[in-house]
Amino acid sequence: GLTLRLATLFDGATIERVAAALLSGATADATRVTVLNAAGRQTPVVFFHGDLLGGGLYCRQLARELGPDQPLWVVGPGAGDTTIEAMADSELGWLRRALPVGPYRLAGYCNGGLIAYELARRLQAETGRVQLVFMVDAGARNAVMTRWAGAIELAGTLLERDPVRRVAVRARLVQRL
Repeated sequence: GLTLRLATLFDGATIERVAAALLSGATADATRVTVLNAAGRQTPVVFFHGDLLGGGLYCRQLARELGPDQPLWVVGPGAGDTTIEAMADSELGWLRRALPVGPYRLAGYCNGGLIAYELARRLQAETGRVQLVFMVDAGARNAVMTRWAGAIELAGTLLERDPVRRVAVRARLVQRL
């Protein structure tokens, strides 16, 4: 019934070490930031993993690929915020405290990519010190847009048999949305 910090699974994750962490009481705390390659000397990449189930374990491989000199701050999703803007609001305070003058290197997967983009937009306007924004599979689709996309495709197919003109019909319908 205990919850471990994500860092416990990254730091030499063996069954013995995980068991020792559980026995010592090193359970999850309030922080959602896990630092990988902490000894690295480069400006950290702040990576919003977007895994709503709290995982983000794939970030371990990402840290290896970046190399030991590149710190990677892995940030898990917050609780309760329902918009990308609200999620960015929640992250902005600690990020400003952690890197008060930048430069900022922001990245993310899925919704985490959208949060990274929103933070980069705000920080660039404030400081002009955003060096990197990297988004992985950060499509902003939702159920309503998915339904519209299907309706657009159906309408284009029904209205026009010629494939070239059908594409033009779809483009016009998308513009109207």
